[in-house]
Amino acid sequence: MSPVGQVQLTFTYRKQKHNIQFQVVEGNVPAILGCVTCEKLGMVRRIYEIKAEDDPLKDFDDLFSGLGCLPIEHHIKTDPNVSPVIHPPRKVPVALKDKMVEELHKMESMGVIAKQTDPTDWVNSMVTVVKSNKIRICMDPQDLNKAIKREHYPLLTVEEVVSSMPNAKIFSVLDTNQGFWQIKLDDESSKLCTFNTPIGRYRFLRLPFGVSSANEVFQRAIAQMLEGLEGVINVIDDILVWGQTTEEHDHRLIKLLERGRE
Repeated sequence: MSPVGQVQLTFTYRKQKHNIQFQVVEGNVPAILGCVTCEKLGMVRRIYEIKAEDDPLKDFDDLFSGLGCLPIEHHIKTDPNVSPVIHPPRKVPVALKDKMVEELHKMESMGVIAKQTDPTDWVNSMVTVVKSNKIRICMDPQDLNKAIKREHYPLLTVEEVVSSMPNAKIFSVLDTNQGFWQIKLDDESSKLCTFNTPIGRYRFLRLPFGVSSANEVFQRAIAQMLEGLEGVINVIDDILVWGQTTEEHDHRLIKLLERGRE
């Protein structure tokens, strides 16, 4: 927007008068206060460092390392009328091959994938996603997704989340580490998630990224885990905890961590 002018206005905030310069724009729109003005009025304060005197997380270090595992086993339902597809292995650039092999061995040691020697009806392609400091091994389930029957569990919108927390002032967000990998697949579903690599075939033992039903499955699993907890809600792999006071927030956070440990 291009301002058409500016004006000095005096207004009262918290029983104190302030003289603020406003930019004038065309149109019947509400006034907006900028960040500098909000800081000057004491509406917001910039925080550079937080030191918790009593850290509620100090007794839950075991929940913040390694790969978690939810106490469920998921079965992927497929349409028998859709014909299985077997993809040949894709070529991997020479510069990435060593890192790819290292990542496959790491995933195998974590119990995420396992070598597959017996024939399977479905064989998916492998996808190597290059990050800034690592690579991620995924499978391309484009054809498999056509056969998968979706769970159709409702996913919350931002508006629904916000409306559920009136008067909330203190917040924490917990991100589930490698979220989908925390759900085990049964043997039949695991074989559906077989994928080709330059060093042989593997199958996912945990729910892989990219499967069309994964979001709904994980949303439902976490929502069931959080049942009965006040001030806690999740949107897929993000868990939000809130409270009107620090004491209420910390109490709810500890209850959530205890439930996670269970």
